[in-house]
Amino acid sequence: MELRHLRYFAAVAQALSFTRAAASLRLAQPSLSKQIRNLEDEIGVRLFDRDRNHVSLTDAGTVFFDEAKRLLDGVEDAVKFARATAEGRTGKLRIAAISPLTHSFLPASLVHFRQKYPDVDVSIFERIASDTLAGLNEGTIDLGIVFHPGFRKGRRPGFASKRLLQCPVGAIINPSHPLAGKQSLSLRDLKNETFLPIRFTDSNGHRDWMESLARSAGFKPRFGEETETPDALPGMVAAGYGVSLVAKLYEWPASPAYLFRTLSDSDLKFELHAVWIPGSTSIPLNNFLEILGGDIHALQNRE
Repeated sequence: MELRHLRYFAAVAQALSFTRAAASLRLAQPSLSKQIRNLEDEIGVRLFDRDRNHVSLTDAGTVFFDEAKRLLDGVEDAVKFARATAEGRTGKLRIAAISPLTHSFLPASLVHFRQKYPDVDVSIFERIASDTLAGLNEGTIDLGIVFHPGFRKGRRPGFASKRLLQCPVGAIINPSHPLAGKQSLSLRDLKNETFLPIRFTDSNGHRDWMESLARSAGFKPRFGEETETPDALPGMVAAGYGVSLVAKLYEWPASPAYLFRTLSDSDLKFELHAVWIPGSTSIPLNNFLEILGGDIHALQNRE
């Protein structure tokens, strides 16, 4: 028995007419009648009572019709699901990122992605760079968004990457600080300052980053108390505990309690990269990267 036999039978059972069923199937009526007889012979029961003017289902035919519809519906659903998966309209997408670094673009990209692909299940995880790379290797993450120093430090062969954006690095200082009157600062201006690191998700990444920047400028930084979240940092600066280096991406709300000054060092740039396993067959991943790139491009053009 072939799938087409079930379709032929279902067409006759629905129309209760070999003539109308043959027309809908674009078959010659004698050929359709022969196919139904072959089906009845194969399963060993009569499915239709028919004479010159009337066609009706037998009791066995009624039961067989119910099961045939279920099977045909299942096949149709399987075809739809396979096509949707091939087009990236269904499936899963697991993204790892640090939210303070991505708040300027990631929420909007998620909205646009859901509008276009509502049946894809998306999960977002807070992960530092090293954990993101490990998750990609383990297959628990499909896409990571990591900052440049963390990516380079933990990089391993086998990752594909794309730079999403680049932005200036700046210092947060107290408005009463002696350097507050300068509109532009260099790293060397801060060599005698106390630097306040963020210990985000139990990571020393921010402290390590500031230390690497300071050493590149020729000095060893002195560190003060850590803050557990980025949102707590401006308060510490405002209270006079020290200064901090951040990417312009952070964009805390304007406040008279602290100042942001872009560092004039020409080689200081903060980069965010998208990272994934090369050769990934995830269509949702490719679709999301396309949307993400478009949103970031539009954002930079507005700026």
